[in-house]
Amino acid sequence: MSKEDAKKMLEALEQKEKELQEKLQKKKVKGQRVKILKDW
Repeated sequence: MSKEDAKKMLEALEQKEKELQEKLQKKKVKGQRVKILKDW
């Protein structure tokens, strides 16, 4: 495996990590919204 291949793999992993974090963030926000709506 060349250095370029390794770099591409790393970048792909980082991209997946970012997408996962964003999904989790959205889920958290949704959960909070629902809780807020139910509170009153």
